[in-house]
Amino acid sequence: MKYGALNHFIAKYRKNIEEPVMAYIIREILRGLDSIHRYRQLHRDLKSDNILIGENGDIKIGDFGYALQFTKEKTTSK
Repeated sequence: MKYGALNHFIAKYRKNIEEPVMAYIIREILRGLDSIHRYRQLHRDLKSDNILIGENGDIKIGDFGYALQFTKEKTTSK
């Protein structure tokens, strides 16, 4: 990881982050959330500490310790 967590990236480049870079980061976070939501999972602790930026610019969502898995519940009437 070149930058590590998003909060470190923001602290380091706060005044020099251009709009296209911010848009890229947000788009990749939304893609990640869309991906986990397709598997009926909910992160529940999304924050800049849990968004990771790789050396090549990859954006990853980490720390699924509080993640929630939705399942279909069967209801029966008595």
